[in-house]
Amino acid sequence: DLPDFGGYVAENLAALQSSLHLSPQSIYQLAKNSFTASFLAPDEQRDRIAELDQFMATVSSSVG
Repeated sequence: DLPDFGGYVAENLAALQSSLHLSPQSIYQLAKNSFTASFLAPDEQRDRIAELDQFMATVSSSVG
């Protein structure tokens, strides 16, 4: 992600979480939406969302 708007996606999501006290599920949905709304090819979108899902599963299992 190019920092065309003064930050990277991960940094922006972290700032949103911190300032708005968003839940992990809300951050997940924002990240997923960013892939869905991107100009990536549909198969690439699916791959990135699958990676995100795997990350969330790993994080959830380590926290729960």
